Amino acid sequence: MADARPKLHLPCPPDDLSAPGRNAWHRLYVLHAGRGTWTDLYLLDLHLLAHACGWYVEAARALRGLAPATPAHPDAGPALETGRRLARSYLVDWGWLAPENQHLAVVDPDGLDAELVALCAPLGEGAGCAEYGIPPSV
Repeated sequence: MADARPKLHLPCPPDDLSAPGRNAWHRLYVLHAGRGTWTDLYLLDLHLLAHACGWYVEAARALRGLAPATPAHPDAGPALETGRRLARSYLVDWGWLAPENQHLAVVDPDGLDAELVALCAPLGEGAGCAEYGIPPSV
C-alpha cells in the first residue's frame, strides 16, 4: 500500500527569524500543508506571520523579565499590544483564528497570549514534525 501522507518540500525559514519565529514558521507550514492548500506563493505571508508571532513572544518575555534581553523601554507596552494584535490579525487572514476571536485571547500564567506562545513553542514529538521530516527541535 502506498504511503498516503503528502510529500512536502520544507522551505527553509529566512535567516532573520528568531528561534520562536522559526518554530512558528515550521508549525504553520506543516499545518497549512496538512490541509492540502500549501503553495509557495504563501512564502512571503508565512515569513510575515512567523516574524510577527516570534517578535511578540520574544518581546513579551523580555518585557516581563522572563528571558534574558536588553531591558525594555518603559513605553514598550503599547508596541507589544500592537504587535500581538498584528500577529492575531495575520492568523485570521490565514484562517487559523476565527475573526470574532481576533481581539480575544487566553492568557497564559506569565500573562502572554497563549495561542501565540503555543505557535512559537519548541517543536517536538506530536507537533506533526516527524511525519514530514522536520527535525524535532529547531
